[in-house]
Amino acid sequence: MKIDVVESELNEAQTALEKFDNNITIFGSARITQDNLLAKKAYQLGKSLSDNGFNVLTGSGPGIMQAANHGAFEGKSKSIGLNIKLPKEQAPNPYLDKCLVFEHFFTRKVMLIKHADACVFFPGGFGT
Repeated sequence: MKIDVVESELNEAQTALEKFDNNITIFGSARITQDNLLAKKAYQLGKSLSDNGFNVLTGSGPGIMQAANHGAFEGKSKSIGLNIKLPKEQAPNPYLDKCLVFEHFFTRKVMLIKHADACVFFPGGFGT
């Protein structure tokens, strides 16, 4: 890990995310389908939060993240994804108003938490 890359990622993310307030970060498994009960609950939560003035932040992947972003995207507020560059996984889901891309898990986690007024943890969340 090069400190200049980490510093650059943090600064760029800070600049992009400081424009948003009332943010809720939702963590959860990337390994479930959208017809799973937990995905349905994540969708409902994302929609409800968005309709009540909260932006929804996730890791931008599939599973719980996609469901929460989908609900937020269909709501009144913003759906924001913080993606990670991985060799074979983690393409951003299609329900994002804003997507940032990170090279390091550390900087991504810092931003997901730093810019959240609250965090919700579904099973499999926070880098399990």
